[in-house]
Amino acid sequence: MAESGFGHFVTREEVQAKNPKNTTDVLRDVPGILIRPNPRYAWEGNSQRYLVENVRMATINPCPLLLFLSGVRIGSADEVDVDFLVSPESLEGLEVYTTVAGLPMQFNVPGAACGVIAFWTRVGERN
Repeated sequence: MAESGFGHFVTREEVQAKNPKNTTDVLRDVPGILIRPNPRYAWEGNSQRYLVENVRMATINPCPLLLFLSGVRIGSADEVDVDFLVSPESLEGLEVYTTVAGLPMQFNVPGAACGVIAFWTRVGERN
């Protein structure tokens, strides 16, 4: 994880202290983001799918954050379900940027205007 000081950072220790059931549980306390049920999906068995959006822009239009997994762009949070992308147990940490100001160059790509979540996984573990 490259901490530039402009994002919100969650370490492995902080993830473990929350004892989260899902990855979205880790994100619920991160300032600047909104987690809400994804209207594209109905309940699937015992699980609900969620959207992760920029809270400032969500009041105007839905604004899903762009997702990266170990430095690789995966898609936006309305296309990819965070809870299915990576498990809390496999997280080494994560970075959340809700503005393009201060966004590290590696994440400053088309579609990043709503913000970015970069998930970093533990080496040798599967998602």
